[in-house]
Amino acid sequence: MAPVILSFGWRTPYLRAVHYFGRAQPLNFWDSAILDEAPAHLAQIRRDGFNAVILVVPWRGFQRTVVPSTFDDQNLARLRRLVAMVQAAGLQSIIRVSFPWNNDPDSVGDFHERTIRLFSDREYRKGWLLYLKEIRRICEAHAGFRFAFFSWEEFPSLRELMVYRTPEERLALAETLGFRRYLAERFELAEISRLFGKPFASLSEVHVPIGDCEAYRVFVDFVNHVLGLLLAEGRAAWPHLAIQLRVDMDRMEVDGENFWIDNDLRLRDAGMRVTYFFPSMYTAGTGLVLSAAQVLANLTLMLRRVTDERRNIRHFIDQFIFHDESPQFASWAKIKPAEIPEYLLGSAALLKRYSRGFAFWNYRDYRVNHLYNAAFIRGLEGWKVQGRATLGPEGEPRIVTLGPGAAVSQRMQPDRVGWGTPHYETMRFAAKVRGPGRLKLTTSGVTEVEFEVAPGDARVLEVAFPADRHRDGVIEFAIENTGNEPVDITDLFLWGFVYRCRLYDEHGNPGDHLEAVRAMLRV
Repeated sequence: MAPVILSFGWRTPYLRAVHYFGRAQPLNFWDSAILDEAPAHLAQIRRDGFNAVILVVPWRGFQRTVVPSTFDDQNLARLRRLVAMVQAAGLQSIIRVSFPWNNDPDSVGDFHERTIRLFSDREYRKGWLLYLKEIRRICEAHAGFRFAFFSWEEFPSLRELMVYRTPEERLALAETLGFRRYLAERFELAEISRLFGKPFASLSEVHVPIGDCEAYRVFVDFVNHVLGLLLAEGRAAWPHLAIQLRVDMDRMEVDGENFWIDNDLRLRDAGMRVTYFFPSMYTAGTGLVLSAAQVLANLTLMLRRVTDERRNIRHFIDQFIFHDESPQFASWAKIKPAEIPEYLLGSAALLKRYSRGFAFWNYRDYRVNHLYNAAFIRGLEGWKVQGRATLGPEGEPRIVTLGPGAAVSQRMQPDRVGWGTPHYETMRFAAKVRGPGRLKLTTSGVTEVEFEVAPGDARVLEVAFPADRHRDGVIEFAIENTGNEPVDITDLFLWGFVYRCRLYDEHGNPGDHLEAVRAMLRV
């Protein structure tokens, strides 16, 4: 019988979870996933031995304007529908909120603007709290709901992206974010000057530091402080709210010497905490291939650290990463492929001893689809139409018929909607189409590929073309009917990378690690 633990006052079984994205990807799940497919997916997840799924509920896309607070009714309805499906499948639900990356063209404020205003504008903070309350009403209507959380990763503009800001921007942000006030409450100006390694005549000269002076240590403390305040206010709106902690240490280099700064692990927090682990953690060097025993030793170190030697095991590892093919992380340490089963079996006992559960990032490999509303579930929202493009009956997916000479197009920034775009080698496009006819794909007016659509029943066609125009900048990608007959299109994918965990591939076929994961789940 599964052990039962106490969490937020609820009796909760040990959680073995996966994030659920269907055949979509995290950035376009709510506008493009075919929810009619979800019951079969969820049933398979349960058969494989999982007992929970994590749903990523973005801030953009759900709350379209923050002040005044307005919501997208279609996404709220889809959330209600999916949480009910999770419950009906006999699975529990965990909700990740405040995820800032979403391609909705009608949501006001990108992730940077929303982050800065969340931590500087009181009315904006109230709007965010209304977003939490709205999602809470939907999720807590089901007994299978366990907890919600947001992550430090949602707010890269607070810290991680500071190194890319100009000195003028960091000067302004020191005031906007309240860092100067934080310093003034703790230090005299002379001590602030010493921490920065430069003299200041007044506090107005203080900027946000990067990791090249002692002041950066204070700034890391400041970031942990404001995240703690956000959590406290968030819990007032949603008591079952947790935070994913930054387990990594931050590097500071002063006078040629490296120092590592620990983040606040909230060891005395009485609520749930969320963490993560990947094989290269606590490993020095690049390109290493580690044994199962080496990575298990590092996992043990991490678990002992985040639980204060088991004094507080109220935490959940929401991204337990054991396999990652992202090209931008190619130099990170990896587990010897032949020893992954041994690693997963060994980690199962450790995780049960030191945590309340774990999750894999993805259940199915997913194509990182650059397109918004890729199955026309939201009609032609997000698409520019030229010529005669007719929507078919409502459904999932929904068909669009392109008349001769008609085209639909989307404007996008590839590096914001893709993953590792500088490393793309080939772009691919796939769609369910019905002809006869001919389609042409163009990027900002340049033809990528043109291909025939054979007559007969609808079928999936896939074509490839160079990735050169799909790495960065702003582009317009178009699908044009260059034939003489109408062509039906739906269920579109445009991608240069497939994110793989290899439990199941993007088509639902069993992957290399499925049996090892199933064995882990039986422990």
